[in-house]
Amino acid sequence: LSCGYGVKPEYTLICSLFIIPIFGGIFLWRKGLRKIQPGTDWEQETSIVDNLYFSLVTFFPATATPSELFPIGSYKYIASFEKILGWLLLALFLVTWNHVMLRPSI
Repeated sequence: LSCGYGVKPEYTLICSLFIIPIFGGIFLWRKGLRKIQPGTDWEQETSIVDNLYFSLVTFFPATATPSELFPIGSYKYIASFEKILGWLLLALFLVTWNHVMLRPSI
C-alpha cells in the first residue's frame, strides 16, 4: 500500500501527503497545540495554518520544530509518533527509490 511491493516510490510520497494534513487536523480538532507570543509569557490557540505548519515541520526529519508552537499534554506523544512516521517513510522512500533505480532492466 505504501510502496507498491518496493517498485512504486511515488506511493510513499502520496502516503506522506495524506499523513501531514491528518495529523494537522488532529492537532486542530483536539486543540493540541499552543502558541507563545514572542516577548510575552501568555499562550494563545492556534489557527489551521499553524497546525498544518507544525505537522509539516514535525513530519520531515531534517527540520527542527518551531519554538513558538508546542504540543500540550499527551499530544507531545502524537507529535513524536508523527516524527517517527516521517523517518520511516523517508527510509522506505529511499529504499524503494534505490530498488527502482538499480533494478536490472530486462
